[in-house]
Amino acid sequence: MIRILVVNGSPHENRSCGNVARFIKRFAKGMQVDIFWLGEQVAQCDACRSCKRGGFCKTEDSVNNFVRIAGNYDGYIFVSPVYYASISSQMDAFLTRLFYSNPKLMMHKPVAGITVSRRSGNTSAFSRMNMYFLMHSMIVVGSQYWNELYSDETGDTKQDAEGMETVASLVENMKYVIEGLSTVEKPMKRIHVHTNFIR
Repeated sequence: MIRILVVNGSPHENRSCGNVARFIKRFAKGMQVDIFWLGEQVAQCDACRSCKRGGFCKTEDSVNNFVRIAGNYDGYIFVSPVYYASISSQMDAFLTRLFYSNPKLMMHKPVAGITVSRRSGNTSAFSRMNMYFLMHSMIVVGSQYWNELYSDETGDTKQDAEGMETVASLVENMKYVIEGLSTVEKPMKRIHVHTNFIR
């Protein structure tokens, strides 16, 4: 069975992003969907590079917890609220430390980001998440529109009919991509060439 991990990047477990994560489970026919909450606080990366000696960050929080279970899943969906036209500080710190410490863990895995806002800022937040995915050879799954949802103060996203249909289409596309990728061999990792423009 296909397994998808939905990452709730809100500091509030049961508000808008939590609702979206639960809606994804409704649309995921024939798939197992688990929800992973980042928690109220996620430590920032301080560039100590300790993770390069073993793959785990020196700070024990949701980043290391995710690394321990991520290999059990076929794809990931990251959901973040929009704060000042960007993703939450928790999600930003999480993605920075995750991809810095374990880029190979995420390579060639299907992924999608979803942003949730009251009114505006979705597009730039959505782009921010995709920057992480696209830099690490992940397979970004699309939908019939950008994965943006609108919510009122109670966290109710059900009134955004187009947004909910976009999420439903995204989940179907995720299943389609995962099934297709299971039949082909992964490409070999190429040498990473670094070019510095400041000498």
